[in-house]
Order: sequence, then C-alpha cells, then structure tokens
Amino acid sequence: MLLRFRRVKFIFQFRAYSDGFPHFPPERIRNFCIIAHIDHGKTTLSDALLTTTGTIDTSRALYLDKLEIEQQRGITVKAQAVSMFHSYAGEQYLLNLIDTPGHVDFTYEVGRSMLACEGALLLVDAAQGVQAQTQSNYELARQHDLTIIPVLTKADREHDAVDLHFQVEALLQHSVEPPILKTSARDRTGITELLDTICHSIPPPPILDGPFKGLLFDMWVEGTSNRIVCMVCVKQGSLRKGDIIMSHITQRKHTVSQMGVMHPEPISTQVLYAGQVGFVNTSMSRSEALIGDTLFNPLEVSAADITPFPGFRKPQPTVFASIYPLEPGSLRPLLSAIDKLTCTDSIVEVKQDTTDTLGQGVRCGFLGVLHMNVFCERLGQEFGTNALITPPTVSFQALKKNGEVVEIRTPMNWVEPHQVVEYREPIVTVTLRAPTHYTHELMQLCEQHRGRFLTVADLHRTVTLQYVLPLTELIHRFYDSLKTITSGYGTMEYTERGYQKTSLCKVDLVLNGKVVESMSHITHADNAQTYARDLVRTVKEHTPRKLVDIYIQATVSGKSIARETVKMLRKDVTAKCYGGDMTRKRKLLDAQKEGKAKLRQTFVAELTHEALLAVMSMDR
Repeated sequence: MLLRFRRVKFIFQFRAYSDGFPHFPPERIRNFCIIAHIDHGKTTLSDALLTTTGTIDTSRALYLDKLEIEQQRGITVKAQAVSMFHSYAGEQYLLNLIDTPGHVDFTYEVGRSMLACEGALLLVDAAQGVQAQTQSNYELARQHDLTIIPVLTKADREHDAVDLHFQVEALLQHSVEPPILKTSARDRTGITELLDTICHSIPPPPILDGPFKGLLFDMWVEGTSNRIVCMVCVKQGSLRKGDIIMSHITQRKHTVSQMGVMHPEPISTQVLYAGQVGFVNTSMSRSEALIGDTLFNPLEVSAADITPFPGFRKPQPTVFASIYPLEPGSLRPLLSAIDKLTCTDSIVEVKQDTTDTLGQGVRCGFLGVLHMNVFCERLGQEFGTNALITPPTVSFQALKKNGEVVEIRTPMNWVEPHQVVEYREPIVTVTLRAPTHYTHELMQLCEQHRGRFLTVADLHRTVTLQYVLPLTELIHRFYDSLKTITSGYGTMEYTERGYQKTSLCKVDLVLNGKVVESMSHITHADNAQTYARDLVRTVKEHTPRKLVDIYIQATVSGKSIARETVKMLRKDVTAKCYGGDMTRKRKLLDAQKEGKAKLRQTFVAELTHEALLAVMSMDR
C-alpha cells in the first residue's frame, strides 16, 4: 500500500496530541479484528465504529479502504489497523481495531492480523446468513484462541431472526445468550452497545513485565521515499523514539527514528506501551523487514534469552502467471514496481522469466485468481505500469522412472511421457454453501469439473457440500459458474489437499513446422482436443494473409490434433491478358509459382501481437 497522508487531518491530529498520546494501562486496552465473509459489511461497520467514537468526521464511505482498487471493487484486500477511544463504565478505553479482508484468497492477511488481537467480531449479514468464509474465519479465530463476539449486520433489512439465530448457534456449536447483537451501520443502531460489549467481553492483552518485545505483523513503503514502515504489536515492555531494536531473524540492529499510532491517520508519539499497536520507522530495508519477526532491545536483553513468537506459516502459492512489459525498455520500471508492491503483499513469489516471443519478464505465484487480479491491477493504478499478464496456471508434478519428483510450473519444465511413471495435479477441498433448492445444480457443476463428492449437510434451508476438485478446474470460471447457477447466493472456500495422479499432456502451437515455445500449454488429456481446436481457430482469426500459406497446428508429442490454414494471397497475374494464346498465360502462372516456391523457402511465420493477446485471453 502506498501511504497517502491527508495533510490537513494529519496536522490537526498531531497538534491535538503534541504533548504525547494518552497512556492507557493494559487493562484498559482492547485489541480486536473484524472477520466475516466477503461483502458482509466489515468496512462499513468499521466506519460506524470510528464515527461513533469521534475518531473520524467524514462523509466519505469506506474510510479504511485506502487503495483505489478497494474503492472501485468494494472489497477489502489489505488489513488496516486503527486506534480509537471509547468511554465505558466511567473509564476511557483504547480500542485497537484491525479491519480484515473477507475473500478466501486473503485468508493469510486475516491470520496474521489475529496474532495481534485477543478478540474478534464475527459478522453475519442479516440477508445472507452464515456463508462459507464465515465458517472458515470462525475456525481460524478458534485456532488463535480469540474471544469471539457474533454480530448481525445490516439488521435494518428484512430477515428471519429465528433462522439466523439458529445458523449462528449451529456455527458456534453452543447456544448464544443473550441474543445476538444486531447492528445497522446505515442508521447507526446497535453501535454503542457493540462498543460496550467489546470493552466488557474481550480480554485485555496479557500484562508482561520486562524488556521490550514486539511482533512485526505488517509493513508498507512510505510514499516515494522508499522507506519501510513496520506495524508492530508491543507484547512486552515499551518502545521509545531513539531506541535500538534488533531483529530475531536477521540479528541486525536498527534505530527507531519515528513511531506512532493510526488514529485513523498516522500520529507521531514518543513511546508505545505494552498492548498497543502502532507503526515504527527504522532503517530496515525490504529484505530485512520480515513479517512475523520478533523485535527486541539488545541493550536490555540478549538474543539468546529471547523466545521468539510463533510467527506466521507462509502459505505456498497455488496460481502462477507471468508478467511482461509491453513497451521496450520498460522492464526496469516494472521490476521496481513489483518490488515495492511485494512489500505490502509479501506472499507473492517472484522469479525472473524469459521467452523468445515475449522477452524478459517475471513469473509470479499467487494465492488465488482474485489475488492475482488485484496485484496486477495495483501495478497499473499505483505505479502506472503497462504490462501483459499471462493466463493463470498451477504447478504440476512428474514422478520419473528413476524415482525423482520434478515440479512442473511452466511448459518449459515439461518432462516427456517416456521418462515419467505418472503425472500429478494439485487438488483442493472445496466447501460450497447455497440455498437447499440449488443442491442438484451444485452437484452437477462439481461433476462437470472432475469433482469427487465428500460430504453434504443440510442446515435449515442451507446446504453445505464438500467436493475434491483439481485446482486447474477451480481457477478457470468455476466461481463465475457458481454465482450464475445459484443466482448469486452460492459461496465457496477451499483448502489445499495435496496432489493426485492424473493424465496430462503438453499442447504445442506450430506455425509452418516451427514450434512457438511461449504458447505451449499443459492441460488435462480430456481437455486437450477442445483446447487445441480453440487455439488454432483463435490464431487463424488474428493472423493476416501473406503471400504463402500459413499452416497452424496444435500438436501433442509431435502428433497434430488440430489444424487450420491461412490461405495465401493470390495476385491475378493473367488479368492483363485479354485473350490470346494460352501459352502466355501459362508462362505468367509458372513464373508466379516459381516465385512462391522461393518465397516459401525463406518465409518465417511469426505470431502477431494481436494473435498473442487473443491467445492470452482465451478461456482455458
């Protein structure tokens, strides 16, 4: 995220606390996050909390959606931390809120936010009820041993209160007493009661005496200065401006040049106390600021005496795509933009990539298709890059006859069938939730995508299906089909399940006998024929006619399985002959034929830029 300061607001807040940010003892600090399924009103509720506590006074909706893509799409892709004050039972409380994403591709953001919290607000949309990611986030909160407060959002809409109460009780696996909190961010009902419940029900952070010890759980690049800003949760002791801190992972020392809290804009402070969440500026470089690192003061305690926090288990990328610059000489700006963007999205895996057709670029690994789309859109919006994005693919495996397991991430890594015992493809466990009357359509959809049935559960007019699906089937239009057949009510979430034996083949594009390496594609054997026909038809439609025939073929292991021909241009060389002996016409035709034969020997068929873009946008 590019940190965009609102100058007027920042100056006002800085003056308001020029004597120092108010100090709160740990027993009057509450750290919590908001979790829910996508589009269940997390950021809207955050706005209502900030407005009710007097933290903001603005008419702009979705205040915590800082990124342009968040405002355009109406979704949260980056967790945002903010501090606010609330009076409860005659005492002033400091509430540290983290607004988290709701889509399954950004579960990693939710998980690392939970490590800085003691409680979570589990939101349920009154119109939608409990959905797939609601259940997934609830299980994640339980794993982190958080105090969970169920909250009904958009309560001003028509809803079945009894049915929703039953769904939440079934999710929590215990009765909910008193009744679930009902809120409406639109008319501000239930917001004050929710703030009181947060102060009353969520426990304070553990009180730990001793030297400073903090958890680095987020970071970003500050403006154009390229300076790394770290978000730190102080778990023990206190941190002051000018202190020396050390990274437990890199064992490097840094001086704290600036620190503060988000209220909601950055406010500079002189000290951060135990239980507080704030930003810290140091001399850390991109490679030194590691998410999940434990920070401490080496002048107060030695590295050998520090027990690091559990940190984060970095998930493995599941979807891969290559990014190439469209304009010559723009590779360096593209690499610089990707490097800056990965500061705020450290999960993205980046490697150099080169092809004959597209030139130099990078191969990136993402957690899902939406994650990939958001990352690529941010490249254009925040850095003005003009790049070509290849279609998403997954990583396969090949078990060779010598026992070696080879990972196949691109067609360049393909292992020929005569060397292989078996190919393997990644699979996932998919959980689908929708109204009960869509059960048949959901099962048909999964079976069409090579799904294997696991379980089914009917929960009060809502059906929950579990299937095992190949990841390749999931990343190509599956979600769009799910929304179409369920009229938008269907939801899904998935978890990795490993690999399974499969039948794969590599489809090569051949132009006049020459293989175009960058257009090779790995697909399931059952889909090879359909893909090959679409491929040659697409290339033909975007290839202009030349003076010789252009033969477009799709081959598997050297065998042609689809073919199209772009017919040559023919000049009517006999047009100037008005009658006369046939010998003259034959002489002209023979000369034309001889010229075509010579041209065919030197002619090199090349994939046009229009054909390249058309192939990249094909539904695979």
